[in-house]
Amino acid sequence: MRSKPYFVAAKFRPFAKGAGNGSLKSREFLDTSGLPDSVVTRQGNWIVHETLVIPRSVTWRLEAGAKLRFGPDARVIVRGRNLAEGEPGKPIIFAASDKSWKGIQVIQGSAQSEFKHIEFLNIDGLPISFPGLTGAVTVYETPVLMNNVSFRDINAEDALNIINGTFGVSDVSFNGVRSDAIDVDFSKGKISGGYFETVGGDGVDTSGSTVSLKSLEFNGIVSR
Repeated sequence: MRSKPYFVAAKFRPFAKGAGNGSLKSREFLDTSGLPDSVVTRQGNWIVHETLVIPRSVTWRLEAGAKLRFGPDARVIVRGRNLAEGEPGKPIIFAASDKSWKGIQVIQGSAQSEFKHIEFLNIDGLPISFPGLTGAVTVYETPVLMNNVSFRDINAEDALNIINGTFGVSDVSFNGVRSDAIDVDFSKGKISGGYFETVGGDGVDTSGSTVSLKSLEFNGIVSR
């Protein structure tokens, strides 16, 4: 499926401002009424039928309690900045509207992306979901912070793949991962606090990286 950049210049601003139920076909889940280089997804339940592209100059903010469910061929490609800030008891959920979807790729982002209190569910990245990138959630040449993020039912080469970047990952969990849970390539950062269960590959795989590991618990790891 061809990706479409679902962001428009501020002068066009056709998007709804409030929480609610909507879909990408009507573009209701993207609010451009704030800063000119920012789009916001409000709390609520949203169905995303097609691929969403966040351009390099744009910050995508997601409110606590936003629940996005994606069609089987849909993905998110972030070339700008992603600020997904859930809260305890009000996580942000990225899941499938049916059986699976294609995941998120943050590619050479314009600034540090952040994921806090997030649930990633039902991602099928096989065959390779984006050329040269193997993760259900991939962060490529972009600094990233993750805190209280869970990955469940992931069918991909890696659940989380960090490439050529700096990162801080804390209090993450993985359950039902086909292959590697975390794959860190040529990057530098810390992984502190994590639970890994029913993982078909490595819990943490590093290549050419400097990674500090602390307080990680592994159960049911089947490394090939």
